[in-house]
Amino acid sequence: MSESENMNDEIQRLKIDQSVRGPVLFFFINALLWLFFGTIAGAFVALKLNNPTFLESFLGIPLPILSYGRLFPAFEHMWIYGWCFQASFGALVWLAGRLTRAELKLPAVTIAAGFFWNLAVTAGIIAIQFGQGTSYSWFEFPPAISLSLLFAITVIAFQIGDMIRRRNRAEPFISLWYIAAAIFWFPAIYLATNLMLSIRPVSGVMTAVVNSWFKQGLVGLWFVPIGLGIAYYMIPKVTGQRIHSYYLAAVGFWSLAFLAPWNAGNFLIGSPLPAWIQTAGISSTILMMIPAGLVSYNFFKTIQFAPSTAGASPTLRFVLFGAAAYMAGSAILALTSLRSISLISQFSVYSIGHFNLMFYAFFTMMAFGAMYFIMPRLVGCEWVSSRLIGWHFMATAYGVGILVFFWMVGGFLQGSAINSSSTAHLTGFENAIEALKLVIWLPVIPIVILAVGQAIFILHFLLMLLRLGRVTGGPTLLAAQHEIEAQGATAS
Repeated sequence: MSESENMNDEIQRLKIDQSVRGPVLFFFINALLWLFFGTIAGAFVALKLNNPTFLESFLGIPLPILSYGRLFPAFEHMWIYGWCFQASFGALVWLAGRLTRAELKLPAVTIAAGFFWNLAVTAGIIAIQFGQGTSYSWFEFPPAISLSLLFAITVIAFQIGDMIRRRNRAEPFISLWYIAAAIFWFPAIYLATNLMLSIRPVSGVMTAVVNSWFKQGLVGLWFVPIGLGIAYYMIPKVTGQRIHSYYLAAVGFWSLAFLAPWNAGNFLIGSPLPAWIQTAGISSTILMMIPAGLVSYNFFKTIQFAPSTAGASPTLRFVLFGAAAYMAGSAILALTSLRSISLISQFSVYSIGHFNLMFYAFFTMMAFGAMYFIMPRLVGCEWVSSRLIGWHFMATAYGVGILVFFWMVGGFLQGSAINSSSTAHLTGFENAIEALKLVIWLPVIPIVILAVGQAIFILHFLLMLLRLGRVTGGPTLLAAQHEIEAQGATAS
């Protein structure tokens, strides 16, 4: 490429970044606000799980809005719809611009949709706190709120879809496959769920089927494609290596598209549903190891010849952790879908552990990695401190790892106790309570570690917004350049 072509390409990138700058910063800032409030809510949930009467009343006045039954779904919705969704919106808009080489038209419309999204999520959280939730897991918002969110996400999806339609590149980028799929799949799933649970609600056991189908669609057809789209962009971009196999990437993509919608029956084992629905869910969940394995192999082979970059790049360190969590989450879900193991884990706090594995260890780490890469290109300076980045990664990685381990171990102890035969003085349920006492306080420790890590990142993010980092020079790395070169020479 000639010097003039390089200059034109750089000018085009600057124009694209300028067009998406406002919406991306809006989504990232609001996402971090919800991350902050969600962390506080999570801490209260952990305290109330240990002490149910905590904040039960104030000066003799009952406080039902702070009961565990209302606080826990509010926490989940803060995390999913406040933090995770808006972090994904910001990453999607920026990635779409870079991959299509098309500017975002009407960025003010995207910001307006984001503002409407935040308003609806806030109203929905308040409604849940005041007992107006629907009782459908991850779909607790009242119908009017859910329809408002559907409108907002449709507007954002159309804006991204318009960029894809106007793309100035013919290359079939793998990341763009996942982005295009996500903005088509999930709004359709969300619309169908609103129709079946809110507008013309189904009845009986079908409500459980629709709710489970929605939850699987939310994870498997929104957050997983976006997380993998981030990884497929960041890994070759940072390492300078081409993706190992586009053929394996295509097989992984289409196997995810085919298998993910069938997973709903996996969470309905033992219910009064036809056995084929449950078996189909179990089978598809086990087969989901195919896309997970192909993706993991592709990533490993891509970074195989750039190990020093993987260790030094903040973006790559978070992204690879998220990719490993995706593989682990798929494997654990396949294992616990077996009827003999589901009998123990299904009605226990194991589900909280898997929630943290997929939404924190997988998607949140991917989102952090994307932010570390995107923010310098929007703000015009590098991150202030590699040490703060290192502390953030260590606190987050160790915190979420310990948290997932404790909840999953506690879940299996609880499930085993529930299934144990009654004794002379304890029923199975009382056995479960006694078993949980062994691990119920342990998750408080990793929650504190995670809170410290999040505080570090939010502080670092604010310093970036104030443009206190280096305006010139190379990227902020977790090791000095001479150390990276020495590691590369050793590896070669």
